[in-house]
Amino acid sequence: MSKYYSLDLCQRAAAYGLQHGSVEAAALFDISRATAARWASQMRKTGKVSIGKVGGHKRAMLEGQEPWFRERVSSETHVTLRRLQSELAERGIVVNYGAVWKFVHRLGLSFKKKLLRRRSHTT
Repeated sequence: MSKYYSLDLCQRAAAYGLQHGSVEAAALFDISRATAARWASQMRKTGKVSIGKVGGHKRAMLEGQEPWFRERVSSETHVTLRRLQSELAERGIVVNYGAVWKFVHRLGLSFKKKLLRRRSHTT
């Protein structure tokens, strides 16, 4: 996982990289060469180094689709998640299988068949 650097370190490394090269800046400040080069390039173009946005919450792509999901699942007893995924794609909402699973599970529309198909064990 990447680590977050202080703005002070970014500015010092970028300034050093412009004067002495990004390879030397990377070695001196113990950062990757790509990071040193990126900061130096940003400093050269804009005159400053800024830190990008970190964290936050990304809204689910399926937000607002709850009525459609509830109606679709109630209209057919055996609808698969893959089928729901393809129908969403037809509606212009392209999401992966995991997103559909999470949304259906969060709405409480999932159904476990495990109890119905349990085999009798002989001992």
